[in-house]
Amino acid sequence: MNRDGIPLSKTIYQVSIERFEETNHIVELLNKSRFGIQITGNTAEDIIPMILGMKEQSPFDRIVTILEALNLVAISGEFRTLYTPGFISAIKSAGSERINKVFQTTYTKTLYPVSE
Repeated sequence: MNRDGIPLSKTIYQVSIERFEETNHIVELLNKSRFGIQITGNTAEDIIPMILGMKEQSPFDRIVTILEALNLVAISGEFRTLYTPGFISAIKSAGSERINKVFQTTYTKTLYPVSE
């Protein structure tokens, strides 16, 4: 632990965002998003131009925009989780090599999307 009582294994994200009460709703959204989320309603329409506009922004402005988008989604509640922890465990333990390859490919491409 460091002098502030924070475990050294925590990431910068965890230390910075979890320390502020004002971001609790965003932290909760990010925790739910581990299982995939679908953004719905007007919120989905509202964040599309925000995300697309990030291409032209400076790195700092991209951080601000993504926080604004996360804030909008968290406050609106217009999202649904796509999977449950049980579903993910079932896929991993299914023993089907083909399913596992599809799952891994989908997961990898989501984390590391192919750029244009």
